[in-house]
Amino acid sequence: MANFNQLKWLEEQLTVWVDEDLISSDQAQKIKAQYPKKSAEPNYNLAYIILGSVATLLVGSGIILIFAYQWEQISDFGKALLSIGPLVLGLLVYVFTFLRKRQELAWTESASGFMMLMIAASIGLYTQTFTVFPNEENFWLCWILVAAPLMYLLNSTMASILFCFGLTVWTVSVPDQQALYFWLIFLLFIPHFWWNLNKKKAIVRQNLLEWTFAITFTFGWFATMKALPDGVNYFGTALWLCLFYLLGQRTALRKLVFLRPLQLYAIGGSFILLLTASFELDLQAISSADWSLASGAAKSNFLVLILLLSAWAWQWWVFIRQSEKEDLQGLFLVLPLLIFAYLQVYSFENTTAPLLFGSLIGLVVSALYLKKGISEDSLFYINIGMLLVLSLACIRFFNADWSMFWKGMTFIFLGLVFLSVNVYLARRQKAAANTG
Repeated sequence: MANFNQLKWLEEQLTVWVDEDLISSDQAQKIKAQYPKKSAEPNYNLAYIILGSVATLLVGSGIILIFAYQWEQISDFGKALLSIGPLVLGLLVYVFTFLRKRQELAWTESASGFMMLMIAASIGLYTQTFTVFPNEENFWLCWILVAAPLMYLLNSTMASILFCFGLTVWTVSVPDQQALYFWLIFLLFIPHFWWNLNKKKAIVRQNLLEWTFAITFTFGWFATMKALPDGVNYFGTALWLCLFYLLGQRTALRKLVFLRPLQLYAIGGSFILLLTASFELDLQAISSADWSLASGAAKSNFLVLILLLSAWAWQWWVFIRQSEKEDLQGLFLVLPLLIFAYLQVYSFENTTAPLLFGSLIGLVVSALYLKKGISEDSLFYINIGMLLVLSLACIRFFNADWSMFWKGMTFIFLGLVFLSVNVYLARRQKAAANTG
């Protein structure tokens, strides 16, 4: 579908063509009829969300500052009344939006975000006066649990982002045993995320939700998986990066944009994972003893890991049955196996074996990126592959006992190869455009 600027340009050109007798008025009308007038309306979804979010934060912060101005001089009864003031104000705005403006994106996002902040303000003010919660972790937990329905009542992206923000802050600030409840609370966000994942006309919303999901999951994973052995945790990270990439292929964005947020996050995360495999890590081989830990926290973490393994196995079954197989899809499915093999190398007596094997895995993955980039004339994948090679080379060469001359020559050679591939692909794209 043509965007606003394209349709505006077309209408201007049609007027000129009719004046110059290049086409008739009837032909111009037929061309215009191919593009409905509603398509010419600019898409302000992102602007609505940004402006509404900024307005929400400013108004909410202003109200809180006004209450805090002379808070200490107010009686306890007055403080109790003022504490529910933000909640009442937020509720009035929210009910009005729900009844009269629920079809307008700017209203629904602003009202939902405003209501979230007013709930937090009321809880915070009341707690400050009467010491309801002994610590701030309980405040965050109470806030996200009370405000969770706001994600669904108006299908608000702003509310879901604030919910995940509060959940992340709570998770990283509580003891390890309590942090395990992250997964149960995170389930409150999943239906909202999944519901909006396949809507074809909500590109901005899907992008924001995918980034929110990925970042929140990452914080939750590393905050709750401390009880697992480092090797198992490392393997689990490869699992969920694989699933992120595959999930990105299932969204409605797959035919609308080149790279989905979840896929971009998986590519970046796997890039870091492969680079760390080239360092001297304090890991150990995965053994059967890891699966029989007595700790209750560890057993709960293993349950999450088993769910990831089940989803990964299911994706293998789906991949095998597909008639058309995509290279990177297969790469990410194999990635956990490569990381598992890398961890098993730690059982060897040779301490350099994991470093060499980790570097080898990185080179293989970079070769696959280069293959995909060259076959599809994609500078993005070419640059990813070359950057991975260059990064691995830097890590290895700075640790190698080589003279500065040979290290310098190697870097110059890699730089020239990197530049040559980019120039080659740029010329191919230009030649294809000229012939087309």
